[in-house]
Parts: sequence; structure tokens; C-alpha cells
Amino acid sequence: MIAREKYLEVIYFHDQLNKHVDEPEVFKYYLSAFLQAFRSVTFYLQAEFSEDARFGPWYAKKQQEMKTDPVLRFLNEMRRLTVHVNTPRVIGRFTVYVRDAMTAENEAMKALIKGPDTSTVNIVKPSDLPEEFLKSGDLARVERQFYFEGYEERDLFALCLQGIFNLDRLVGEWEAFL
Repeated sequence: MIAREKYLEVIYFHDQLNKHVDEPEVFKYYLSAFLQAFRSVTFYLQAEFSEDARFGPWYAKKQQEMKTDPVLRFLNEMRRLTVHVNTPRVIGRFTVYVRDAMTAENEAMKALIKGPDTSTVNIVKPSDLPEEFLKSGDLARVERQFYFEGYEERDLFALCLQGIFNLDRLVGEWEAFL
């Protein structure tokens, strides 16, 4: 089924996003590809099965469900912006935990952290390290979170994964009919 192949393309681009978080330009390209591939799954589903008498009524119901799904609506809007305006801006937030006071106070640490369009770096002082980090024995750790600008309440990767799960459920439901 072509729609399932397109779904696997979505997963590929999501994996590439994860691999290229330290390369802002490349990250943008994969984000654009992810969003466009994401939307193409339903286009291919319609094209491939429009002649099947069962598809029309089933898909009409699914379209109504997709219209009320905030994640699918949001990702589709990001795709629309990508195609017609520009790749959406991504905000990166980094939290750096370090055991060494000299490192924590060194502004050069911030320069080592590469992020997307707008990034903030919070270096946690050794005196403020959380217990969980202290027990880990790590010398340093960077926690990263990425957000679509204007939608900072949900991590970009979590949002994309939720969309992938929703898309998989849709394609899987139709595959069950076949």
C-alpha cells in the first residue's frame, strides 16, 4: 500500500530530525520534509483507494475526526506554512548541568550548544544541581527541548510523535478493511 510507504517516509524524516538537532540548517530541511511527507499520507490514501466503494464513507468519517484532532490540525497548519510561506521557526531550550564551577560560569559553554532559530541556554550552577544528576555520576549533561514558535507548550518531538501515532492508527484502520 502506497500510503503505508509514505507513512514510513514520515518516520524516516522524524528520525533524521533527531539525528540533526545540532545542525540548524539541515534540521530545517528535514522538518520541512517531515511536514510535507506527513500530509502526503492522506493524499496517497485517497488517491489509492478512491475507487473502493467502502473508502468514501469511511474516509468522510475520518476527515471529521481529523478536523477535531488538535495535533493533526496543527501539523497540517505547519505544513501549509512550510509550503506557502516558510519553514516554521523552531525554538530550542537547553539546560546544562555541570559539576565544575569554572565550566558553569564559562560563557563559552553557551557557544558550544547549537540550536535552531532562537535558542536559550540555562546553565545550572553546581550549587543548584538536582539530586538525580548528582547521583548519576555524570560530569555534564545537556537536556534539549525544541518547540514550534508560538506553540511552546508542547515539545516538537513529542508533538510529531503524537501525530505519527495518530497517522498510524488511521492507516491501520483502513488496512484492516483490506
